[in-house]
Amino acid sequence: VWLAYKDPFRPGSPNILVLCDCYKPDPDGPRGLGAPIPTNTRVYANQIMDKVASHEPWFGIEQEYTLFEPDKKTPYGWPKDGEPGPQGPYYCSIGT
Repeated sequence: VWLAYKDPFRPGSPNILVLCDCYKPDPDGPRGLGAPIPTNTRVYANQIMDKVASHEPWFGIEQEYTLFEPDKKTPYGWPKDGEPGPQGPYYCSIGT
C-alpha cells in the first residue's frame, strides 16, 4: 500500500515523495496482504487518528538523518578519522 505526494520541499519540480505501508504476504488476505510487519507503526497510528479525527488531533513524524563531510564518509562535525565526545552538546540541535 503506498501513496505519492508532490515534493513540498522542491516546489515546481517533478519530484515526488512516496509513503509505504509494509505487510506480511497472505494469499487468503485482501489483495494478498496479511498483518502489518512489526515496524509498520503507521497502520496503528492511522487507527488512532481515525478514532480521534473529530478532535482535530495533531500528529508529527520524526525522521532521522545524517549529514556527511565532503569526503562522504565522515559525519558532519566529527573529527577526521576519530569519534566525537560523549553524546550531549550536539544532540537534537542543542547549542545551535
